[in-house]
Amino acid sequence: HVSFRSLVFIANTLTGKIDLLVADTSSGEIVRYANASGAATPVWSTAVGPGPRYPDGLSVDGEGNLFVVSSASGSPKRAELWVFPRDGTVAAGAAFLAPRLIDRSFGGLAVQILEETLVADTTSAAARAGDLVVLASSPARVFVYSAANVQGVLNGSPPISPSRTLISGAQFPAGVA
Repeated sequence: HVSFRSLVFIANTLTGKIDLLVADTSSGEIVRYANASGAATPVWSTAVGPGPRYPDGLSVDGEGNLFVVSSASGSPKRAELWVFPRDGTVAAGAAFLAPRLIDRSFGGLAVQILEETLVADTTSAAARAGDLVVLASSPARVFVYSAANVQGVLNGSPPISPSRTLISGAQFPAGVA
């Protein structure tokens, strides 16, 4: 492995254990550590097919879907937001289907670097339970994707744009990286 950048725990109901998923950004892989120990096994790799070329910013929702950001280095830079739907033919947390693109246009904003994802587990003024929150650093923004729109992508709809911008670049304090 080359560059571990993000990790997330996922309940594997097949084994009754908690597994650790890790994004190896430079190698273009997502790997699993069963029961958060032992040798890594591949979950996905760029060698398999289309998907996040530089996986990072992992998060899992309550249904077991895996969300991933990808920010390419070089030119042209293209940030992308992906989801690996839970494979419903096996126990939750045990396997994923092929990745589906959620967004690469970001409502027309030229986003170059995405940092992190988070699935809201409760409703607040910021987001509703199940909404996907995404942090971009170039340009600085926090996007919210509604759970209903993300569900559409999971059901086969084309990519979507953010439902709204929670925090714009002007709202970040000066000098924040």
